[in-house]
Amino acid sequence: MNKTVYFFLTPNGVSRDNYAHTALVLAEGLQELGWQIFANIDYWRSGPDETATLFRNDPAVQPSDCAINVLTHDWLHFLYEMPYEFVENRNSVRVYLEDTDWMRTSGRRAEFGLFDIVLKPHFNSRTQHPPNYRPWAFGLTRRILAETAEAAPYAARRKALLVNFGATHDSRHELRDMFEARIYPGLQSLLQLDRATNNKNNPPVDRYHRFMWEQTAWRHYPDYYERLRNSVACACVGGQFFPASPDDWSLLEGGARARLRRLWHGRVSRLRGTVPRWNQWESWRFWESMSAGCAALMLDFEKYGVQLPVQPENWKHYIGFDLDNLSRDLERLTTEPHILSSVGAAGRAWVLEHYAPGRVAEQFLKLIGNSAGPGGALE
Repeated sequence: MNKTVYFFLTPNGVSRDNYAHTALVLAEGLQELGWQIFANIDYWRSGPDETATLFRNDPAVQPSDCAINVLTHDWLHFLYEMPYEFVENRNSVRVYLEDTDWMRTSGRRAEFGLFDIVLKPHFNSRTQHPPNYRPWAFGLTRRILAETAEAAPYAARRKALLVNFGATHDSRHELRDMFEARIYPGLQSLLQLDRATNNKNNPPVDRYHRFMWEQTAWRHYPDYYERLRNSVACACVGGQFFPASPDDWSLLEGGARARLRRLWHGRVSRLRGTVPRWNQWESWRFWESMSAGCAALMLDFEKYGVQLPVQPENWKHYIGFDLDNLSRDLERLTTEPHILSSVGAAGRAWVLEHYAPGRVAEQFLKLIGNSAGPGGALE
């Protein structure tokens, strides 16, 4: 069997930060399963003294030599066109990682029909997607697993809720503002709010951590992971709500017409009493918290349309608030004193079972199967 995969990654200095998290999780998992990882550039080292890279650029290996070709969203976002080696290659299974949080879906354009599968984090089950789209997730890298491995037992943890959104873009997160107004005040009698954040102007001093900080574009802080490992809960919510209609919510993103559509559909949704849809929910903080056994506070995935390849169970693996029954949910937290402990432990077991790199790679290969690809099977 041809167990080779070729990734198209953005060269250094092209994308916003050149941290290819979703591709990294997948490549680490495929390597665990015995696959060889090739790419258009050399990328990702396990430490400052390691010379070998996980993604290898080998002039002797062309994309058409590999069983699977993977194109990352950053390539199209910053370079604006598909590489010709990818487009002309009909021998390999072609996959697109659309890990953008925008409502507008690239796959609606005709040329995206060449992809056998499009894997999309931020997938919403109540929104129309092209037939080759599948829900996907950020998942866990080896680095995150290593940083969260030595998690403290619940009894030794601080009764603290981490609210430390630091590295993010300039756009406001409607739902973070909502948590500030409606949820945190109801938790202050139960948990201390820890708002300590990190600043990229103060990088880690340790050589290894400084190296990982640079490779992850300022997302790696050892003291942040220490807070996760020693706290009982972490706020992980982000993003915005959008009306329950239309089915194609990309019509609500853009200029003046899109804003008018959004106002109209928002009014119709309110009159009908329909549940809004949640966009831009995905974040590293959710996965890091669960891996550390720190109960992740979100919204109810099922109610607001969030879909993952393997779905967690609310109040068992994470705490997802229902905004229509918020008083009930806050009361449950205060009247069931051990629920943070059980959710933290069950969430950690769940995420290690389904979203460690090897597990993600298994899901990936299962999705592709032997029927994918214009060239036929992976054999």
